[in-house]
Amino acid sequence: VHAISSELGRRGYFAQIALADADLMTEERCIDELTRTGVRGFVFIGGRHAQLDGAVEHYRRLAADGAAMVFVNGRPVDIDVPQISCDEEAGARMATRHLIVLGHSRIGCLLGPRGFIPTSRFIEGYRSVLADHGLDELPGSVVEVPFTLAGGRAGAARLLELGCTAAIAGNDLMALGGLQASLNGGGSPLSVVGYDGTNFTSHTNPPLTTLRQPFEEMSHLITEAIVAEMTGSTRYRDRFVFEPRLIVRGSTTRPRDAFTAPTR
Repeated sequence: VHAISSELGRRGYFAQIALADADLMTEERCIDELTRTGVRGFVFIGGRHAQLDGAVEHYRRLAADGAAMVFVNGRPVDIDVPQISCDEEAGARMATRHLIVLGHSRIGCLLGPRGFIPTSRFIEGYRSVLADHGLDELPGSVVEVPFTLAGGRAGAARLLELGCTAAIAGNDLMALGGLQASLNGGGSPLSVVGYDGTNFTSHTNPPLTTLRQPFEEMSHLITEAIVAEMTGSTRYRDRFVFEPRLIVRGSTTRPRDAFTAPTR
């Protein structure tokens, strides 16, 4: 969001940010409020289009009214606008394969609600790699928790009880919570892979192995696409999928190995 806002500012546009909440500030209400102030271009990140069964009628109404739109990190929607996402399924495959190569066979997932596209894609990637390597998914090893530190801690505690030695997480905060639960548990450490590649991940102890979304490239394309839509160009009306990059650090080791300390 920061990168998109900065790029738009350099082009003479002003970005307004609205955070939708299912109870207090719905996406529809955000749209109504922004439209009332004269906003004619919308970038949707993690909106209804990111839900498996999310309603999209409000998007269709916006399109019919001539508003410019770009969808980010969601499912394909049958509206002719630019749709840009990172490939969570590919990321989960990379992370799971990395853990298997290290020698892990009891691998779990710390994920958000299954009704969201990123979660379903993560599960598909995770399961496909387990199947490719002839490994069984442990009952209860896919844990749905909030996308928070506390959620990661709670989920990791459950995975440790199942005997998991490693986990992939739906974001870096959950992964960090998983590390905290593992280090405080006093038993064998849990190797954890995060997702997003946020700045703090290189400063944790141990530094976090993570799947980094290509934020800069995605933000540049999102900006190009929304500006094109607002100026009448249709050149970006397609679906663009970016692949995350696995950054290996000290939070993933062989089973039962001690975590490495951060290097300076």
